[in-house]
Amino acid sequence: VMYVQNTIRIKEKKLTQEYQSQIKTLTANNSQKIETLKWQIVDDLSNNCEVKGIPEGRKNATTIVDTNGAYSRGAWQWQTKTVQYYYKKLYSKDITVDEAVLIAYTRDKARRLAYDVIWGEIGGVRNWGVCSKRLGLVSKINIIRQLED
Repeated sequence: VMYVQNTIRIKEKKLTQEYQSQIKTLTANNSQKIETLKWQIVDDLSNNCEVKGIPEGRKNATTIVDTNGAYSRGAWQWQTKTVQYYYKKLYSKDITVDEAVLIAYTRDKARRLAYDVIWGEIGGVRNWGVCSKRLGLVSKINIIRQLED
C-alpha cells in the first residue's frame, strides 16, 4: 500500500510540474501575443490615422500645424511640449525643445514614447483624440487590458 501511495504521489507531483510548465508556456505565449497587440495599437495610430496616406519613407518627417497652432511632428504627430511633458513625467528627464523635436522625428523614440503614454498613462491615448475616436482605440485598449488581468 505504501509503495502504491508513494508512486501516486510521485506521478501527481510530476503531473503538477508538467501542468505548471504548460501554464507558464501558455502564459508566456499569451503575454507575447498581448504585447504584439499593444504594439499594433501604437502602429495603427500612426499608419492608419496620423500619417495615413503618406509614403513610408516620409512618415517620420511629416510636420503639420495642428488646430492649436502648434507643430505636430513625425509619424505619431508629437507636439514639442507634449514630448517634453511626458519625458519629464515618465522618465524623470528634462529635455530641450531641440531634443523634443528630434525625438518626435526619430521613429524608434517616438514609437516608444507613444507606447509608454498609451499603455502607461490612464487615458494616455486621448492625446490623439481624433484618431483615437476614429480607430476606436479606447475600446480596443480596454479589451487588451482585460486580457492582461
